[in-house]
Amino acid sequence: MRACLAFGGSGYALYAIALLVSEHSTRVGAFNIVAGAILGVCAGLLWTAQGTVMISYPLENQKGRYFAWFWAIFNLGGVIGSLVSTTGVPLGPVDPTISVFLFRETRTRYQDLLTNGI
Repeated sequence: MRACLAFGGSGYALYAIALLVSEHSTRVGAFNIVAGAILGVCAGLLWTAQGTVMISYPLENQKGRYFAWFWAIFNLGGVIGSLVSTTGVPLGPVDPTISVFLFRETRTRYQDLLTNGI
């Protein structure tokens, strides 16, 4: 199980490196595709091992509580990420995706986003 967790985590690291390299170079298309394919295999191993840990560690009467805590913490990442995105602070190329829909029309207009190249 340790090997699955380690190998699965390394796939995410490789994919993060591929995305960072693509920010600085334009000729890395094949590297990104291969890194994404490797991430797919690694993610399968990582999430399978994670599910095995969640099922095997708690006692039978505590499994529901462990599942609930895991998914609550896991989904807090998305909630916090969305809240940060709605502040309008430029965080990168995906910043406008959520904040455009939550700001009032007087502050952000779709036409303004198109003309500014976002």
